[in-house]
Amino acid sequence: MTSLELLLLLNTAVLSGKEGMCWQYELLLSNNGPITTGARGTVEARLVPKPGSRQEQLEPQPYTFHWNVESPLAIVRSSEQEFNSSITVRSLAPKLYALRAWVTRTDCSWCPPLAHGSIKLLVTDSVVGTLSLKQPNGSITFSRKEYELATNIPTQISFILYDPSDYFDTASFRYFWYFGDGPPLDVCWLVSRSCIAVIDHSCDLIELPSSTVSNVSYTFRDLGPYTFNVRAKNSVSTLQACYKITTWKNGIHPVWFIVPCVTLFTIILLFVLSIAMRKGSARKDSIEVADFDFSPMSDKSVTEAWAPSRGTVHLCCIPCGRQKHESHSLSRREAHSLLKFSHTQIQAYSQRPEICSSSPL
Repeated sequence: MTSLELLLLLNTAVLSGKEGMCWQYELLLSNNGPITTGARGTVEARLVPKPGSRQEQLEPQPYTFHWNVESPLAIVRSSEQEFNSSITVRSLAPKLYALRAWVTRTDCSWCPPLAHGSIKLLVTDSVVGTLSLKQPNGSITFSRKEYELATNIPTQISFILYDPSDYFDTASFRYFWYFGDGPPLDVCWLVSRSCIAVIDHSCDLIELPSSTVSNVSYTFRDLGPYTFNVRAKNSVSTLQACYKITTWKNGIHPVWFIVPCVTLFTIILLFVLSIAMRKGSARKDSIEVADFDFSPMSDKSVTEAWAPSRGTVHLCCIPCGRQKHESHSLSRREAHSLLKFSHTQIQAYSQRPEICSSSPL
């Protein structure tokens, strides 16, 4: 404990019994921190009457403000008015500094302080500012906090620099964005009757250190609609969604109705095809058969039928002048089969009586 603190405590203890001497006023302190190392910060102290005190306003008399700052924070400039005082501080070492202030009457050096107070100022080696993430949704733009972003939506990212002393008025900045690579991924799921806006610690947690695929199993005890709530989170963002699930009674699966129908249709189709194939195979070309008798007895009967009653008449089936040639052709034809297919041109045979030689009648 410093000598100044000991003096303040001693004066407070001695004069605490005297009404209206020590606790009529209070000192309100404020600062514009945090500030960056090398930048300047401002700390203000304002003397006001205590709430509920008999004195509603300060007496018009001179006051003296005293400051004590923690090293290596240094006071660069100070200013003082009738009821308030301000100092400008600066430090090259990042730290959370403590500052103290108290007020005394100028014309009474031995009197205890009228009021005192303390405050802390943060000096950091980082650039001080606010990162803003905004995502439009129709005509409304939402400001996202804690880097929770919706997927597949354009995002506006901006950085608002905080520099009350214009320390960075001539500085240039470079921006580095890290969106993460996904490992590790935490998945938390919960089955409920309705969609849950915020999934708490009661969900089932699954850690996926090197994958984004997970299989879950759940046994439904009752029938009806359910909701599958799932939340996926990594070091960059968090995504939560709900999916509807409906459970039904156990019964015959529809596939057992489909299989017999398909089987019956297949049997009918095979039956029709088999009948069509049989008809196609049974269809054959028709054969025409000509029954001719070229035996001598047949020629004899014809000759006798056409012979006159008187004399001798020879009946031939070929012209007389071509008897030798036609007889040779007939003998060659008789060597082949007389059965021909329907597509073969049918030979026309005609028995035209012709008198080869005549006898005296």
